[in-house]
Amino acid sequence: MDLALKGKRALVTGSTKGIGEAIVRRLAAEGARVIVHGRNAARADLLLNALRAEGADAALALGDLNTDAEADHVVSQALEAFEGVDILVNNAGRFFGQPWVDIEPAEWNSICNNNLTSMVCVDYVLQSCRNP
Repeated sequence: MDLALKGKRALVTGSTKGIGEAIVRRLAAEGARVIVHGRNAARADLLLNALRAEGADAALALGDLNTDAEADHVVSQALEAFEGVDILVNNAGRFFGQPWVDIEPAEWNSICNNNLTSMVCVDYVLQSCRNP
């Protein structure tokens, strides 16, 4: 399948395992230049090396997206890698792992911060880069 992604620059947050890894692998298979994102350097390096061994043009952006400063750092790494980002896939997130009614308020806030705020931070920083 040709999705006309050859040469496009894609940042996939939370892409070191699971759905994010599958997305970054598919984008790479379509010829996109992919930026692997994660918090675990060892796991990210494994995927980065595997993608490169498969012929992908891949880079790495490490960091936690739960604060503006860290999101800014991740986006800076992504922008440096390929001098821009054409595709953003906000995949980073956590799942509850138990019925939501059983979750303590502090944990609820942490999950919401991880799943929502991280996406807003990354998108905001990228938009700022496009519209100075």
